[in-house]
Amino acid sequence: MSRGLGVPGAEVRVAIFDTGDGSLNLELLEYVNPPSPIERPVPSNAIGAAHLAFRVDDIDAKVKELSEKGVRFNAPVQVIDEGPLTGMPWVYFRGPDGGSMELVELDERFV
Repeated sequence: MSRGLGVPGAEVRVAIFDTGDGSLNLELLEYVNPPSPIERPVPSNAIGAAHLAFRVDDIDAKVKELSEKGVRFNAPVQVIDEGPLTGMPWVYFRGPDGGSMELVELDERFV
């Protein structure tokens, strides 16, 4: 497996999530070994950076819940003010490993 991944000696944990209709899978990898060659995640604007977004029904309630559990958000909930996503609330935070994550509340236009 490590040869296919391009990481010599790679040991990974894999979680695969099916979106429900079979059209898409989300695959998350955690490299157990070798240790990361960097100590911090790459900045959000770096080549190769990624983020994981979670759709929620009530963004304010979810932010409150996660805040009470110690999650620190980059800024308060933002609302897009122009374009096709106008009115959509979103907020970014860092996951337990420092990766960029987002909460987004979609209305009937997107579901």
